[in-house]
Amino acid sequence: MTQRRAILPVIAGERKAVRRLRLLAQQSPTLGKHRPIHGYARAHRRLHRRCGVFRSSGYGLTHFGFSINMTIIIFNYEPKPIMDHKPSRKEISHERIVAVTARAIRRAGYDGVGVADIMQEAGLTHGGFYAHFPSRNALLVEALEYVTQEGAALFAQMFADGKAHGVSPLRALIEGYLSEDHLTGQECGCVVAALSSEMSRQSPEVREASCARIQSLITLVQRVLPAMVAPENAVVIVSTLVGSLQLARAMSDKNQGKAILETSRRALIQQYDQPEPVAATA
Repeated sequence: MTQRRAILPVIAGERKAVRRLRLLAQQSPTLGKHRPIHGYARAHRRLHRRCGVFRSSGYGLTHFGFSINMTIIIFNYEPKPIMDHKPSRKEISHERIVAVTARAIRRAGYDGVGVADIMQEAGLTHGGFYAHFPSRNALLVEALEYVTQEGAALFAQMFADGKAHGVSPLRALIEGYLSEDHLTGQECGCVVAALSSEMSRQSPEVREASCARIQSLITLVQRVLPAMVAPENAVVIVSTLVGSLQLARAMSDKNQGKAILETSRRALIQQYDQPEPVAATA
């Protein structure tokens, strides 16, 4: 009998998560209890692709001074042949479609994503789309959830790198978000910066999923704010992050775009990256 731990980010609205978790449970004769932990943990991309995410409230993970909701699922299982653990062809195709769409919406916007183009880029036939999704909107919603999973892993790495260099979580977030890599990597970057101007024109279900991404970014910033900074300032910081990145990408001169990012980085760090108060000693 072998025990494994699955580290899963808690993201509201993950309808596919339950199905993925059930598939995971089918591979295990006994599925153990869920329990919260406190300590550092990294959400590996491979684990995200295999297990997805699972919604659960009331659990917390303290991430070197920055709190993020996480759940650890403990389960025991008898090892099975490798072939039993391989996803089906349909599951592989499904994940490929979602991944392609997640890149496409950030590259070309919601309206720039056509079913035929997505299926072609995924190497699949147009007619097979409805075997995976009831509608184009359902695909967009799942692509937004996929982007959130990607972002969770990237932010975790960002904070880990910042800690290794003695940088506060807030400063690591600001410098990573307003970096040259993020400036040029739109199709792999923040979905809020890429799509916020289009969100209000989408269908109710897509708009709701889009707004959830905005709220999750605000919540993330709130959790990394120094104790001396009021939580309401998270909205100001997120607005500056997103707006600065959008302006920088709009500039035809790349150097001007980089200058916008540098100015915004410096201003945010100077105003909000305040040192934690030192407790008085007797």
